Amino acid sequence: MAQQELSVSQIIARVVDALSVQLEVQAELLKAELAQGMTTLAQDLLPIVVASGLFGLGYTLINIGLVLTLATALGLWGGLLLIGALNVLLSGLVLQRASARVQARQAQSADDQVDPATAETLSGPNGFSTQTGAPDVR
Repeated sequence: MAQQELSVSQIIARVVDALSVQLEVQAELLKAELAQGMTTLAQDLLPIVVASGLFGLGYTLINIGLVLTLATALGLWGGLLLIGALNVLLSGLVLQRASARVQARQAQSADDQVDPATAETLSGPNGFSTQTGAPDVR
């Protein structure tokens, strides 16, 4: 049985070749997964985009109808100003609530993060240190 001994440089060259092939395969797989993910995302977002457009159109038509209804009592400009002011007030309230929710989530996520420098002194759920596993003696 004749065994052919390979030099270190030949072994390294084969390993590098195998790794480059593996890297190419992984890159192609990532491309395929990204393409599939984008297709799925586009399919999921299409109904939301269409519904948003229809909602915007309906909202506009309702506002026009309200302005025209109020125009008989307040005049056209009075109706436009009243409906415009109500829209600004409502959107301000919605943005204020959304901003408060975002700030609350950010504060909660900041509280959930553990500083690695102090992680050893924090107690785990069972009274032991989360870092060392030693009993918390505080």
